[in-house]
Amino acid sequence: MRRIGLITSRKMGAATDRNRFRRQIREIFRLDAPQLRESVWIVVIARPGIGRVATAELREEWLRLSEKLSILRHFS
Repeated sequence: MRRIGLITSRKMGAATDRNRFRRQIREIFRLDAPQLRESVWIVVIARPGIGRVATAELREEWLRLSEKLSILRHFS
């Protein structure tokens, strides 16, 4: 089972920014979940200023970190 936890504090910005960030990350996770290893639990902690980053930039960073953490399955 693959799971994700999102932490967004008020320091990050307005509620609309926090909710937008959570929606973006959940969508990225949903699209990439089949590529992740089984039994992966991921916790994402949002930092201030991340609220208005484009989804494409978030996805690039997501993939870079996923590769660095070796949580992506490699298909042969």
